[in-house]
Amino acid sequence: MARNLGVHFIVVPRIHNKQDSIEAARNFLSMCWIDEEHCAQGIRCLDRYCKEWDEKHGTYKSQPAHNWASHGSDALQTGALRLRPRLYPAAQ
Repeated sequence: MARNLGVHFIVVPRIHNKQDSIEAARNFLSMCWIDEEHCAQGIRCLDRYCKEWDEKHGTYKSQPAHNWASHGSDALQTGALRLRPRLYPAAQ
């Protein structure tokens, strides 16, 4: 339906190295202006995005915590990855 209305989607493949995705988002944010009012929930997600603490080993785990904040943060990372053409060339 969206395609019939002229909306075209580009599927960004799942990335295997989460750190690459996080770095892409960090670089992308340096180019952004964020509307605090209209993007309040997204800002909260980014503020609360963190690694999970491992009580047993007394250190942070290598992967971010999977919680409510990770969904919004992952969405930003996916968008940022689309802007890295050497990794994901535009769909034909």
